[in-house]
Amino acid sequence: MIYLFTALRIEAEPWLKEPGWKPVESRFPSYEKDNVLLTITGTGPLSAAAAVSSILTAHDPHPEDVLIQCGIAAGVRNAEIGCVYRIHKVTDFNSHRDYYPDDLPQDGLPEASLISASRIYHPDSITDAELEPFLFSPTEEPVLFDMEAAGVMDAAAAFLGPHQITCMKIVSDTGTAISKEEASRFSLILQENVDQRINEIRKRPPIPLIPKPDCSGLSRQLHCSLTMERQLSQLLYYCELAGIDWKSKIRMYEATGRLPAADRNEGKQILEELRHDLLG
Repeated sequence: MIYLFTALRIEAEPWLKEPGWKPVESRFPSYEKDNVLLTITGTGPLSAAAAVSSILTAHDPHPEDVLIQCGIAAGVRNAEIGCVYRIHKVTDFNSHRDYYPDDLPQDGLPEASLISASRIYHPDSITDAELEPFLFSPTEEPVLFDMEAAGVMDAAAAFLGPHQITCMKIVSDTGTAISKEEASRFSLILQENVDQRINEIRKRPPIPLIPKPDCSGLSRQLHCSLTMERQLSQLLYYCELAGIDWKSKIRMYEATGRLPAADRNEGKQILEELRHDLLG
């Protein structure tokens, strides 16, 4: 399944105007076609997080599933209006927490970072001093601004690994209001790029399966809870996709007495150490 999230109906309309989309029973407006589930979250991080949590809880994503969060965004620095960017870093404006969507295959789109807040970006409402901490970078890469991506990333982290999440944004303005006609035009351009991304995802080779004894055996050694087991599964799938030799690392942990863990608390610590050792 490909889970597609937009904040506004006008962003979703290029898809919904096409035949074949069927409404899906949900707390949020949702529509399904050809194994794509499109959900309109509403604006703001809380609405976005609630929608993602509701949809993913109801559908229990599989390791091969992908989430795409897309929509229009404001350009803060070096962003070209009408250009679609692949977001490689999302920063929460309030907490300063960083998220890194990292769907593995590259799509050729220019990359940008994204500031995500609970209020609309406007030069008169958000000062340069407030933005300055987010603009420090050794490069002059484009920086965008939206209201939903941080909420999506935070909620999705409980269900999906970073390699299962893509964020795509089209720059519509630099902090000024746009007309409905302009929003529709930008949304159509975005749809063309997202559909291309979806087609690329569908052409992927099957994800390498982790032998069940390997995953379940390691889960027992770590005394995994359901959440820990999901995180472990995501980590191992990512390693398989990226060609990282996780099995030799596990053998080293066993040889040095780090595995099996004494209890779940120690298992949590070891799982975090393992994630750091494998991903750097």
